[in-house]
Amino acid sequence: MNLSEIVDRGATHASFLVKIPVEGMTTDRSDVRSATITTAQLAQGLGVKTAGQFNVKSIKIGHPTVIGDDGAQFAFTFGHPDGTSLNTPGRHALVSDGTADAYHYIHTHNSSFGGTTLEVQPTAAAFDAQRTDALLDYKRLLRWRASPQNTSAPFYNLLTPDSVNAGVTRSVMGEDRRMVVLPTDSTGKLNAVHQLVMRNKVNTDFMDGKFADGVRTDVNFNGRDGFVMTESDFNAIAEPLKASLDTAAAHPLAGGLVVRAHKLDDSFNPTHIYLPLTFNREVPRLSETFDRPNISLNNVAEAIEGVVQGGKGNALLPSLAAAIHGAKSVVGKEASFEALQSIPE
Repeated sequence: MNLSEIVDRGATHASFLVKIPVEGMTTDRSDVRSATITTAQLAQGLGVKTAGQFNVKSIKIGHPTVIGDDGAQFAFTFGHPDGTSLNTPGRHALVSDGTADAYHYIHTHNSSFGGTTLEVQPTAAAFDAQRTDALLDYKRLLRWRASPQNTSAPFYNLLTPDSVNAGVTRSVMGEDRRMVVLPTDSTGKLNAVHQLVMRNKVNTDFMDGKFADGVRTDVNFNGRDGFVMTESDFNAIAEPLKASLDTAAAHPLAGGLVVRAHKLDDSFNPTHIYLPLTFNREVPRLSETFDRPNISLNNVAEAIEGVVQGGKGNALLPSLAAAIHGAKSVVGKEASFEALQSIPE
């Protein structure tokens, strides 16, 4: 793992030229053509590793180039992959036949509106998170990478709420319900609870020291080392951890940006449009004294005081049920095992 890897190059803007095919398009409202700038493409353009670092404040829309028939007039809207609209305060409106249709931007054949700038509003979730913890996204970047060793990747995929249940099996014996937590599931997906516990294995304040080295119950399950928790302890960690890892709604461009074209005039039939977009961002600061343009993983580790530490249990007891539920609990009883990932949430 290369902790000198740069995770933010300090760029204040990134420009994209978006090509939208429109040949044969009509003015019917259902005939909408689109192009998508993916999250990874945005990250590469902005010189960062995760969507949490985008911090895009505005998008400048330049003069479109219409190929094939430059008299055509189009409107553009910007949104998310789920179809919802990007939250911006300004709109252009087309008033015709007693109706008014609002768009993010309208292009006339003589460019009478010129360009425009969309102010990107943060989501409520992002506002609340940053208000309580300014370094939250840097903590996610450092601690919750889906492939922690692959620091040279151009884009870091982070663990999601699904990773909380990855590799977890519920064991039930009578009224006793325990969770066997392994480092990964069978596909290699990391388990977030295991990551959190191992990161705090020498911290006696974490969960009252129940999972510190020498205290937690380590077990070998299906040939792999993990540890055991009561169901209530697991849930106490799992529920807030799922909320913390749910970044999809926290950043306006976390899913990328979908650019949609709407044709306003059937008199022309162009083949495609080139739309220039410039994303303007505010470069986050790790501290008041940190003002270098490039930020490395080492810088992040220093700022938040700690990195992910690996670890695993090594206890192998003769009886798996005894290892999980305790020797006295297994007398005259049978344990049932249920993979947590198969349980709908």
